[in-house]
Amino acid sequence: AAATPAPDHGSLRLGKAADELGTLLAVLARSGHADPHAARAAWLRGMVSALPMANPRYEAPADWSRALDAALDVLDRLDATSKEIVVQAMRCTLAHDDRINPTELELARAIAMVLHVPAPMPDASR
Repeated sequence: AAATPAPDHGSLRLGKAADELGTLLAVLARSGHADPHAARAAWLRGMVSALPMANPRYEAPADWSRALDAALDVLDRLDATSKEIVVQAMRCTLAHDDRINPTELELARAIAMVLHVPAPMPDASR
């Protein structure tokens, strides 16, 4: 008997993964902004778009790779609607300063791949 493939979405709601979303967006924001204040502003734009009533705390993790891996493990269990909101929050974070560098675009695409969602991200040449 052939193995049944794992579903691309889980049943977790985004409100239960606010900290993980915050970590993902913080890493994404730092990849596109050398200035910590600009990174925080980009992060906040994404967070407010996804969870407007949340009161998250901005923290750019020192060990961003490990923190992102842990966050992605949780975020991959989100339901389909929540994953769509994550993609939109990523777009808001990327578009914060109307400039997207190739590094942050590639990171966004890799994140979308891990989360099993399409990544129609803005073009990096803007």
